[in-house]
Amino acid sequence: MDQMSKCNLPAPEQDLCYWINSLARAALRCMAGRLVPYDMTMSQLGILMMCSKGGVNTVSGLARMMPIDAAAVSRNVHTLTQRGLLRKEPSLRDRRSATLSVTESGTVLLEELAVLVEANNRMLLKGISTADKDRFVSTVKTMLANTAAYETTRLGEPYETRLTDG
Repeated sequence: MDQMSKCNLPAPEQDLCYWINSLARAALRCMAGRLVPYDMTMSQLGILMMCSKGGVNTVSGLARMMPIDAAAVSRNVHTLTQRGLLRKEPSLRDRRSATLSVTESGTVLLEELAVLVEANNRMLLKGISTADKDRFVSTVKTMLANTAAYETTRLGEPYETRLTDG
């Protein structure tokens, strides 16, 4: 009997994290390939998109929302500012902070990139019904909420254990 068969862990293809990671990596690779002619990274696109929607307009706010560390957010903001796609102005409320906004050039680029994002989404959803897509999105949102709840537990024990213990 080999070591793997003694182990209680499922085979990778039976593990949910394996499939989530595989899908994320494949989808990001496809989108990143579409961005190459624009000399744009996925992180930079994410920053521009978030800043264009008006909900997040500081480096610290972006760092809380994005799946990259604060230093990487800062470097990407610097690059986007140097390219004239993002404007960084001192905050009127807090001198230690800066407000970010998308420039006119950044807005024009985002309009071009929106076509690529839509094409990537169509490719990913090919053969998938609207109902299945809606269920998938709902499931992912629930899973994200579950992980957020687990990560914020003070007791350090699994969220589902606390639910069953009382």
